[in-house]
Amino acid sequence: MKQATNLIAGFCAGIGVLLSTQCTQPAPEKVIVKPQILAVNNQVLEIDSIVRTDSNTVFHMQAFFRPNYWIKIDPQTFLTDNLGRTYSVQKSAGIPLGEKFWMPESGQTTFQLVFPPLQAKATSVDFSEGKYKTAWALWGIQLTNEKKLQVELPADFQEARVDPNASLPDPVYQYGMATLKGQILHYRPGMEGEFTAYFMGILQGQREGNVPLKVTDDGCFELQVPSVAPFYCHLFCPFGRIECMLAPNETTQIYINPTEYARRQSKLRREEPAIGKLVYYAGYLAGLQQEMADHDSLNFSFVSNNEEYLKVMEQIEGMKPEEFQAYLLRRMDEKKQQIERCPCSQAFKEQAHIKLCQSIASAMSRTESLLKEAHIQKHQLNSKESRDYYKNTRIRLPKSYFDCLKEMPLLFSPHACYSSVMGDWISYLTYQPELRGLVSQHEEMAQLLKAEEILAGIHHFITLTDKQLAELKALPEPYRLFLEAANQQLMDKIEANKRKVGANIHEIEKVKKEELFPAILSKFRGHTLLIDFWATWCGPCNMGHKEMAPLKEEWKNKDIVYIYIAGENSPEEAWKNKIPDIPGEHFRITQSQWDYLSGELGVSGVPTYIIVDKNGNMVHKVVGFPGVDEMKNQLQKAMNVK
Repeated sequence: MKQATNLIAGFCAGIGVLLSTQCTQPAPEKVIVKPQILAVNNQVLEIDSIVRTDSNTVFHMQAFFRPNYWIKIDPQTFLTDNLGRTYSVQKSAGIPLGEKFWMPESGQTTFQLVFPPLQAKATSVDFSEGKYKTAWALWGIQLTNEKKLQVELPADFQEARVDPNASLPDPVYQYGMATLKGQILHYRPGMEGEFTAYFMGILQGQREGNVPLKVTDDGCFELQVPSVAPFYCHLFCPFGRIECMLAPNETTQIYINPTEYARRQSKLRREEPAIGKLVYYAGYLAGLQQEMADHDSLNFSFVSNNEEYLKVMEQIEGMKPEEFQAYLLRRMDEKKQQIERCPCSQAFKEQAHIKLCQSIASAMSRTESLLKEAHIQKHQLNSKESRDYYKNTRIRLPKSYFDCLKEMPLLFSPHACYSSVMGDWISYLTYQPELRGLVSQHEEMAQLLKAEEILAGIHHFITLTDKQLAELKALPEPYRLFLEAANQQLMDKIEANKRKVGANIHEIEKVKKEELFPAILSKFRGHTLLIDFWATWCGPCNMGHKEMAPLKEEWKNKDIVYIYIAGENSPEEAWKNKIPDIPGEHFRITQSQWDYLSGELGVSGVPTYIIVDKNGNMVHKVVGFPGVDEMKNQLQKAMNVK
């Protein structure tokens, strides 16, 4: 009896252990509603719910996109769970796999994707349309209805604090390297997508395109930028645009939180509690930078968003320049009062006042174009009508129109560099002749514009002349050192280019303009041609060359000839210095030849790309660089012509 009792006790104990084990491994939830997500690289796809059964896993999804434009769900779409197993999509409902789906007027639609059943122990999955760089992806989709995601910062990170009563520090103007160190939290390889940096500020705004950033396996990145004063760095990644201030001989550190970006950008989950901050700052002026990021909705520019811009266009339509000026000054006074009422530090308010002054002054310098644009929008002119209106309408400004800017000392203050729109203000000062008179009264600003003028030549691949080298001596030391270094870097680049091969120059000046294009085509008859109309000073042109370089290398054995046509508005020295970086057949034509070709071929701007098949037929034309994938697709079509 005792033995039996022991057996029963042992049996019960075994059952208890089994039950205990099962209790620690609960069955997976069958329906997960609006799951939390670690990161996304698009604002198109959203998850309504996930339904898990023993036979399949169904993603009930919504798509948000521009009305009357198409989207496509790749048939290579797959899931990867946190244990490493992958699951290919089996079928869809609502949007056929691999087919164009035209979005309705609402810009919103629902659909379902069916996958195999997930293994029971999986707690999260990654969603991807395919193993290519531009595929839509959602990382770390949580397979639970619990909202338990949290931001994970480095153990040694200390959140920045700001003194509410402290003013902006005096900026230090010196030549040195500005350093940015950053990390993408919750990082997964490939999450960064196209990750680039763009700089705005003193001697920063004339680079060719954005600077690509490399991210290490732990999500870290770093860059160094030569500089002479505080300036702004804009980071562009799939999560959004991140803004930070850098300064010479200073280090700015940032931690990007893609999980909070995913929540805020979601149309289905944006009302849920925040999962930390978008960005965390350390290092240079970290307290002020954190405050600016935390109050990013407090934008005190002339216009802060597209909705406000459209409203302003409606209000200013039909105004005379004097009326528009008065309108701007009223808006400035209103926004000044808003700045003083905002619950922010003294430094934040001072920075906001500088930005407001610069944006109002920049808008005033664009009086003619803004009033014309308002007229075009009001009367809904088409492209041709708009061009004719711009060309044939002249809005004259009174001689003293810009005198009111003399009453805005913040425009010419050394502290002006603290504004994120300083680069725009410099551009308007540089290219608006009516504003140059204001600058002559401020020696420091006049010296800055002289430095910007010299730098423009360097960025256009023209080394400094003896006269310019002599002019450097009259500039402040930070500007002189910066420009000397930039000039030396260009000379080194030109010297290295002399050793490159593959760029062939063709002389064609004596050909009659009517015979020019046939003459160019005849040199390369029987080949597929990509003809690129470009200019040395054109940023999008140069960006296109860089982005096409890997494809040209990949297709080096294919029967494609790359032809580059520039006009006389590309300085010959800059053209010759630049083209060794652009392998292909190069033509620099006269202005009359350019005008004739532009009219005949419909080249309305640069860059313009024309594809000609091996039979000599023009099969594709596009103004503006359409992206490598589209260019590759069109070239492939041309090569397939029989």
